[in-house]
Amino acid sequence: MLRLTAMRAVVPLLAVAVVLGDAPVSAQVVPPPGEKIGQVTFPVSCSPAMQKPFERAVALLHSFWYLESAKAFAAIAQADPGCGMAYWGVAMSQWTQIWSPPTRRGGDGEGPGGGGQHGP
Repeated sequence: MLRLTAMRAVVPLLAVAVVLGDAPVSAQVVPPPGEKIGQVTFPVSCSPAMQKPFERAVALLHSFWYLESAKAFAAIAQADPGCGMAYWGVAMSQWTQIWSPPTRRGGDGEGPGGGGQHGP
């Protein structure tokens, strides 16, 4: 089951990386004029050039722009593979429905409805 869980985490990251291709980071993280997503201060130990793009990606995430935040975090990970927080951001971008209960799944033993004690 651990291997299946790991695959579920890696597949979305790979999908975003394929979508981004070899696009330069600057093309992915420069906000368009008039963008209003708020400001975030979130110091990370990634390369200094990735600080502002990372903060914009977090602001996108906190503004519920999940697909755009995933793209921004993936671009950061591509530019700075040692930036572990970029991978965290991609993972956090996959948790989209925080305001509704999880859907029931088949009997795989994981999650709500999966045979465990996770839900009604």
